[in-house]
Amino acid sequence: MTIKLRRHLGLILVMRMARLEGAFCREHGEAVASEYLRRTLVEGWWGILSFFVNWYALYIDIVALREVRRLAPAAGERSELPPDTLPDEIRTVATETAEGRTERRRVVGLAVTAIAFSAFAMFVPQMAHLDSSGTMTRRLAVDLAITVFLYATVGVLIAVRSARINVTPRLVDGGSALTGVLMGLLVGGGTGFVLAEIVSLISGGVTSDPRIMLVVSEGNAVQILAVVFVGILAAPVIEEFLFRGLLVESLRTKGRTSAIIGGAVAFSFWHVNPSALRYYVLVGFLLGYMYWRFGLAGSVATHFAFNGMLTLFAFLAVGSTSVFTATSGVSATVPGGWRRVHTAELASFDIAVQSPGGAGLLVEHVDAPVALPSPTASQAPPDATNVRVGSLNGSPALRYDTTKDGHAAEVVLVTRGHRGYTIVLVPEQSTKASAQFERMLQTIVLPAT
Repeated sequence: MTIKLRRHLGLILVMRMARLEGAFCREHGEAVASEYLRRTLVEGWWGILSFFVNWYALYIDIVALREVRRLAPAAGERSELPPDTLPDEIRTVATETAEGRTERRRVVGLAVTAIAFSAFAMFVPQMAHLDSSGTMTRRLAVDLAITVFLYATVGVLIAVRSARINVTPRLVDGGSALTGVLMGLLVGGGTGFVLAEIVSLISGGVTSDPRIMLVVSEGNAVQILAVVFVGILAAPVIEEFLFRGLLVESLRTKGRTSAIIGGAVAFSFWHVNPSALRYYVLVGFLLGYMYWRFGLAGSVATHFAFNGMLTLFAFLAVGSTSVFTATSGVSATVPGGWRRVHTAELASFDIAVQSPGGAGLLVEHVDAPVALPSPTASQAPPDATNVRVGSLNGSPALRYDTTKDGHAAEVVLVTRGHRGYTIVLVPEQSTKASAQFERMLQTIVLPAT
């Protein structure tokens, strides 16, 4: 029986439609039609116009599959497909053995188990209320301990289970390991650099991955070493072996696109971050392509260089300073990593910035028709503690500790001619914000009127 099939591939702004027409028996026709339909369901939606065009391809494949299933079973022994009847990737699927499908199911089960472990590890601090209690140092210690334990557990799981799986990751693919490593370092480092530069330009200062920034800015030496170890050693090796070396390899018979997308989607689920799902899918797609082109040597090197570049930018950001200036003339020099906050409720403030650890610095002013007197202790609220009167950069100032909206805060009131300033630091869980506040106060410029 002659059947017509379509396989649609959406590529954001462009699309591709593969066509196949040929005569098949029921067994081979059902295998090929099912594969075209499956790939169209997975690959056909990833474009602006593809979302609409894909329905046509699905209709053609569903009709063809229904027609071929109405044929009588072929008589006699199963025959091999003619060599030139199908594209290589489709012919491989049509003749795939039951053993190959079994091994793929085992690999998928291993990946699902690892993702379940990751999800459990992500929610353990929330279930135990460890993410909102204590200091930032304690929170980081708990998070990093769970992360290290997760990678160690998944590493052991992969070592034990992979010994029973007949899927062999490819260290190289058609070239030398050195070529794969060099290309991986170039692609991973270049991609990480471009991404970090774009994000830094958008945010107005050097920045990087928020989680790395948090540890580098708030953590101690051991915690920083731990995040570096996990980011540039443990993650590239364990994640690439699982999601590319085993999962993508087990999906090789499904074709390059399906295999890479399958590995990328699993890779994104592994990170348990719904808001960054598309980001991890794109990164996983890049790593999958590098594996397909250069083997594990290429994908591990790409992952290593990508994470290494983001870590380098985090150190550069934390080691720098940023100057924020308002239209009123108020300016402040803050530590690297602090970023301006743009929200409607903070629009009236001259300066509103936040640290990677969640601490906030707010500066606002009020103009009066007459010169304002020096602030006195009587201006402090009833719940204020540690009240003291002094000066800030030559101007009279009142300082005290209080609570604002349930958050501990350090407040400084300053008068400069007809203008009164309120400077507020909300340290949240940060253990370093108070010390940074003292240095920031010495740099704040408060114009007089």
